[in-house]
Amino acid sequence: MPESRPYQEGKYRPPSIPVVSGFYPFNVYLQQGKMYSWCSCGGSSNQPFCDGLCNNMPTRNRPVAFNVDESGYFKLCACKYSSNAPFCNGTHRAVVRAYHKSHRGFY
Repeated sequence: MPESRPYQEGKYRPPSIPVVSGFYPFNVYLQQGKMYSWCSCGGSSNQPFCDGLCNNMPTRNRPVAFNVDESGYFKLCACKYSSNAPFCNGTHRAVVRAYHKSHRGFY
């Protein structure tokens, strides 16, 4: 597994442009006290968690290690641009707007 990077809460910025793995957050159940690795490159086949594929990709993005204080359902970012990574802060709305306005259109 690649080395994860620590980030201060609310201060995350992707080191290089990630692959957008979805435009809506993942709603997942997380257990208290367990360590998780959130995929920040977007290339993992086990989204939203890291499977180590970033080792074989030309990217500087590395997994973000995190845990939660209490068990429950949490929304994990799928667009990979949330400043509160790995948790969703609604940035996916701006990403969708940017895709709509681009010259390429929306897929």
